[in-house]
Amino acid sequence: MNKSNFKKIILKKINKGDLFSFLMNDSFYYGRILNNNFLGLISIIYKTTTKHLKMDIDFFADSYYEPPMILDGYSLFQLKSEGDWGIISSNADYEIPEKLLNYIFTNVYENLNGPLHGMDINGNNLTCNPTDTNLKIADNAIYGDYDVAEYLKSI
Repeated sequence: MNKSNFKKIILKKINKGDLFSFLMNDSFYYGRILNNNFLGLISIIYKTTTKHLKMDIDFFADSYYEPPMILDGYSLFQLKSEGDWGIISSNADYEIPEKLLNYIFTNVYENLNGPLHGMDINGNNLTCNPTDTNLKIADNAIYGDYDVAEYLKSI
């Protein structure tokens, strides 16, 4: 692998509101950490891409892909064993967009006829009814570089 565009980050120093970037297919993609919990880094990926790394991009609240995903922060940001990923800025005052608060991270192959067990975007364990119309389901799989590439292809 060529020299990284980003320095290694200690996982416990990654926080809610951190803006990250990664290089994929000769473009820089950007994302935001929504929560850092025991499963990984709950994150969104913005629709904005650039050919050169930009540290001062203004992102708009509705310009990201849904559903959010859980990233493997250890292999992506600390070990750097998968692709070129790094934190580029922090915003401790970042507020999670309200439309993302209805997501529950669960096994998408779970039987949707019974109660649904999962985790909300803030990392709280919960059980809910799968017929709840306000509920949005996100996969609780942990994404690495390859998985993010597949996610972006599928959108």
